[in-house]
Amino acid sequence: MNRRPRFDAFRIMRRIDQYLGPPICLLLGALKFLVDRSRPRAGGAGEIRKLLVIKFWGLGSIVLSTPALRALKKKYPRASITFLTFEQNAGACRMIRAIDRVRPYRARGPLSFLASFAGLFLFLRRERFDAVVDLEAFSNFTSILTALSGAPVTVGFHTPKFWRQTFYRRRVAFDHSQHIADVFLKAARALGADADGNQLDALDAGGGDAEPALERLLAERSVAATESLVCINVNSSPLDYKRRWPLAHYRELIARILSGFGEFRLVLIGARDEARYVAELTRSLPAHPNLIDLCGRISVEQLVLLLQRSDLFIGNDSGPLHLAVAAGTPTVSFFGPETPALYGPRGEGHLVLYKDIPCSPCLNVYHSKENSSCRDNVCMKSIEVEEAWTAVRERLRAASLRRSMPVAGDARVACR
Repeated sequence: MNRRPRFDAFRIMRRIDQYLGPPICLLLGALKFLVDRSRPRAGGAGEIRKLLVIKFWGLGSIVLSTPALRALKKKYPRASITFLTFEQNAGACRMIRAIDRVRPYRARGPLSFLASFAGLFLFLRRERFDAVVDLEAFSNFTSILTALSGAPVTVGFHTPKFWRQTFYRRRVAFDHSQHIADVFLKAARALGADADGNQLDALDAGGGDAEPALERLLAERSVAATESLVCINVNSSPLDYKRRWPLAHYRELIARILSGFGEFRLVLIGARDEARYVAELTRSLPAHPNLIDLCGRISVEQLVLLLQRSDLFIGNDSGPLHLAVAAGTPTVSFFGPETPALYGPRGEGHLVLYKDIPCSPCLNVYHSKENSSCRDNVCMKSIEVEEAWTAVRERLRAASLRRSMPVAGDARVACR
């Protein structure tokens, strides 16, 4: 079921990039050339008080940008960092400590899409940002926004699209041999920031009513606060549905977990527009008290809280995977169309299953991750249930062992 929403902002913006982007960039570039000739360049990195960071596509990529955002905040502690992104990413961005303000781009229909663009143009001109960092690798649309901001200091990625080059006074290379978190750090270094490590920042989901609302939702499903949880995401974003591990594979893996580990509650997660796809999975499985479908029923803040109390995350290359890594949750993930060398989770406790077949990866930033030539995602289908089960079983056994061990302060712990 590769259903798309009736109005797909991702697809619209890709078409803008493809057809309208180059001529608009050329026109704006010519105007910028004339303006630059008539006035001296102003501003410098030392004068930055208002900083705009742009990243529209990929919730996971936004989470992976937290080391760069942290470095920028450390370099410019008195600067206000505004993050421009799609409305559906705003909740996650508000949990990133280095971001002071989120400017969501609302696109719920054609009229709101156009109205949002007009409102954003006025916002950019009114704010008078000192610097703009565009974290989209090769987007004409974000280059246009960078130009419209009028910021004296602009950072973006070097690209063969010559019509974009004039908008970035500081350009950095997008190196596919590096992890994306390190690529984003290069953009931060272009503003003089020094990295203090590439570990992801923990997201701040505390405060508000997210936690009590989640507890009520779990209590309604008879989930006690002390129970062991496993979060499972069978979905991928509309950027590319070929990143889904087959539903039949998930069905068999879930059946094995339910049969072999009765102490774990399995929680299916996902966005609201993914609920039908997840329901297709649950209908194909026998009813079981340990299988809970929360797809489309929790906010991103509640998802982070849920991941923080989970023993394991299982899922595709997607935003929730990176939320789980930031939450400190062990993961087992499936990669195919995209390479884990660029986007995979790093550090202990994370296992990536990836076949590295000749046609993989087929997605890259040079064509906006839009590849229509693949009609059969063999890279995902060839990841067998047995190897996934082996990895999951090992981690669930370790989690069961940890939970059975006495905690510090328990009278049964002997002092040595």
